[in-house]
Amino acid sequence: MRTLYQLDGCSTCRRIRNELGEHSGLEIVDIKTNPLTPDHLATLAGTHESLFSRRAKQTAAAAQAALHA
Repeated sequence: MRTLYQLDGCSTCRRIRNELGEHSGLEIVDIKTNPLTPDHLATLAGTHESLFSRRAKQTAAAAQAALHA
């Protein structure tokens, strides 16, 4: 069985679930109520950093810089 890790409030996650259909055979895990550990992330993706887009990283860095300015 395949697993879909998602946030219940995420519109992209809802769209993907709707496209796949109710009987897609997916196990759906809400990462807000069942957080993933760093070790589990590393198992899934090699490193946790590979899960985040470059754009998201740049936005986070800009937000941190603005906080410390």
